[in-house]
Amino acid sequence: MTAPRDAESKRTSRTQRALALADAVGVAAAVVIAVLVNVIGARHYRRWDVTEEGLYTLSPTTEHTLAALREPVEIWALLSESDPQTLTLRHVLAAYGSKTRQLDVHFVDPDRSPAELFAAQQRFGIVAGKADGGGVVTDAAIVVAHKGKRHFVTTGELVAVEAGEELRVRPQIERVLTAAIREVVSGQAVEVCFTSGHGEPELDQGGDDGLLPLRGRLEKSNFTVRALPAARALEGRDPIGECELVVMAGPRQRVPAREVERLASYLDGGGNLLFAVGPVPDEAARGFVELGLDALFARAGVRLRHDVVFERDAELRASAGQGEMFFVKLEPHPITGALLAAGGEHGVAMVEASSLEKLPTAAVVPEALFATSRESFGMRDVFSWAEGGLAPEPREGDAKGPLELAFAAELPKARADREHGSRVVVLGSASLLHGRNWRGRELALSALFVEGAISWLAAKTVVLDSPDKKARTSTLSITEEALSRVLFTVLVALPMSSLFLGLLVRWRRSAGEVKGRRRATKAAGANDAATGSTTASEPTEANDE
Repeated sequence: MTAPRDAESKRTSRTQRALALADAVGVAAAVVIAVLVNVIGARHYRRWDVTEEGLYTLSPTTEHTLAALREPVEIWALLSESDPQTLTLRHVLAAYGSKTRQLDVHFVDPDRSPAELFAAQQRFGIVAGKADGGGVVTDAAIVVAHKGKRHFVTTGELVAVEAGEELRVRPQIERVLTAAIREVVSGQAVEVCFTSGHGEPELDQGGDDGLLPLRGRLEKSNFTVRALPAARALEGRDPIGECELVVMAGPRQRVPAREVERLASYLDGGGNLLFAVGPVPDEAARGFVELGLDALFARAGVRLRHDVVFERDAELRASAGQGEMFFVKLEPHPITGALLAAGGEHGVAMVEASSLEKLPTAAVVPEALFATSRESFGMRDVFSWAEGGLAPEPREGDAKGPLELAFAAELPKARADREHGSRVVVLGSASLLHGRNWRGRELALSALFVEGAISWLAAKTVVLDSPDKKARTSTLSITEEALSRVLFTVLVALPMSSLFLGLLVRWRRSAGEVKGRRRATKAAGANDAATGSTTASEPTEANDE
């Protein structure tokens, strides 16, 4: 008995050793295969883009731009991980990285990495502020840098919004990112010109009401800033044609007709204009100065009212003053997109503003950028009220809130080769361009709004032969037909499907129980037969004995 057991034990031991050896060989083979796959993948890198819009399929222009890079280019992405654009940007940059090793990419979450954000602020001069929702908002979603040159990309530039029955968005990440890389590598800066000679602050004027902080901010963002001489002071060639954007920052004197014609010709030629105008008292303090800009405003479909806006909503008006200092409610637009995404709906402050209105007969339909509350009003006869010393109250003829205080308009293309037509932004207050907005965190969102407006206005023509990405619907549209289908699905299809599934489960269980009973009956019969035969044989055996 011992010998067979020893032989069986040896066979079992050999079998176990063989199985262990097979397992070890399998693990080693798996490791070798994994290494080989990684080596082959590194040498023959491929990415598959299965998105409907082709978000991660790079155009030949982008591939050529990346292949031509000979020196490192830094890309800093300053987006929160909760931002819907972050994941898309990561994949796009991964596609960029597959074409070149010259990109040095950094992702900084402003909400979770304050130290890294502070370092980026110190290096690039980024402005950051807290939004109402508690998140951190910056004036740049992406910073592209190369040899001291930098280009800021705002959140609003990452997508293009197409108005219509349904709100549709078109991804623009590849377009703006490639354009930014080209710009910092080529070193061509955008030129922003400020008008002069009509009572505007000087570019080198510091203080809370000066333009020096804004000028410094623009120069840090790779803009070239210069003063534009008035039309009456021109000697020789007019340099206005070299300006991507002309800014009129708070004129306090009537603008001559010659200057208006000059700006109109510039606009017709594809130029872009930013007006920051507010109520300017005349010398007698009995009325407002006629600035003579109505014809230019009309080109953008806007008219400036001669009033002073007072905000009476306690949540929006500032603690100082009697309502002439207040915060506004932002409206959706590429200029305001970054602020709205960060929860800064009520973060832009206004001081001494005049209201604006749309011209019903204008060929161009402007878009409102922000407005006041329903409790506000625009006081026309502010001078007699100031003499009385009473609290401001609306009177007959005063405009009632909500009042629009800023508009943006895009005119038809002047040339077919341009990416967009001339753009105009009209602000109902000069205070938005004043230096105080760049001096403290309290008004940081106002500064971000201004920089977003300048970025939108001065967008250079991007000569890229890359096709536009497919637009996708961003809003939910429910028609009566769709609603009927939803009701049918919820009230009929789903209950009937559940009922059918329940009956099917019940039938399967019943069939299983019947089969089980049959098998049990057969087994019991077999046992009885076996037991009966054994019992019957026992007496026979006994009798035989």
